[in-house]
Amino acid sequence: MPDQRALVFFPQGSGLHVVESLRRRFDPLASEIAAHATLVFPFASEISDVDLRAHIEQALDGQTPFRVRFEGVSDVEEEYLFLDAVVGGERLADLNDRLYAGPLAEYRSTAHVYRPHITLGRVRDHEGRRQALNAARALTPVVDEIVRGVSVFRLGENGGTEGPIIPLCV
Repeated sequence: MPDQRALVFFPQGSGLHVVESLRRRFDPLASEIAAHATLVFPFASEISDVDLRAHIEQALDGQTPFRVRFEGVSDVEEEYLFLDAVVGGERLADLNDRLYAGPLAEYRSTAHVYRPHITLGRVRDHEGRRQALNAARALTPVVDEIVRGVSVFRLGENGGTEGPIIPLCV
């Protein structure tokens, strides 16, 4: 079975130290992948890296860099803590739609509606999640960034690896 890959945006700017400190406490994936906004959720496919890159470049054609701001912590599905996109979310949703076209269409979930966010944590028990939510809200994390491209993240047996950023056209 091929490795799973995901398409993500890795913010690099200010505010990440607070986000990463929360993720270290509450997100079991914090040691495997840096804070990110997922654009295409993990999928296992035989599509080659070359063909995947060509698809991404086609999906990004004509797109320009844009500002995104994540703030406001929400409790989602009684399991996750999200830092929500409050600016630029519609552009992330558009990228999500574009990237799930063509060869990735079969991997799109029909069970969920895409919600642009950075995951801060995954806490399944009610009391632990309440405490995590209070801790996150007390720190008021904010990430303000320019989205300049998309990265391919490969999930493997020995942790994940980050591919190069495929830039948005300028």
